[in-house]
Amino acid sequence: MGSCLVPTKKVYKQQFYGGSKLQRIDLVVRYLALKAHYAGKENAFSMYGKMQRARSGKCRYQPLEKMKQRLLYLADSVQGCGCIHVPIQISSRGRLINGSHRLSVALYFKLSTIPCNICTRVNKKWDLMINRNAAFDINWFYRKNFTPQEINRIEAAQKEMDGLVCDVL
Repeated sequence: MGSCLVPTKKVYKQQFYGGSKLQRIDLVVRYLALKAHYAGKENAFSMYGKMQRARSGKCRYQPLEKMKQRLLYLADSVQGCGCIHVPIQISSRGRLINGSHRLSVALYFKLSTIPCNICTRVNKKWDLMINRNAAFDINWFYRKNFTPQEINRIEAAQKEMDGLVCDVL
């Protein structure tokens, strides 16, 4: 596994598998939560919480409040220092393996690069993670009964994010 700085926009672009559909809409939902939080909106994390609960019926590894605190701690840290210290993990093809919160924060704060550990030999566990996440597209949100208004917010935010990286897309 090698570590290096990769343009954040390039990592985001690699999440568009086989064409023009973003396969990691979870990045957009995290981006929306950060945007709403820093705008001082109430219920900034409502859709984020709904997504986390829908992923496993509950918040997988820890309560939602702890996950929100961790995301905000990360975001506040990046806002303060202007960089991310812990690398995300990507495959040699640029597919996100681990680090969706860090990548969302990097996109929100428009960081030019993000540290990455590039996994040249993806083991079975990571391969399963990549394939599981590949199905985390907008259709997943429809299947999990997100409302039309929520889907519209997600799609509008994705267009905004795409605009931030348009020179790469």
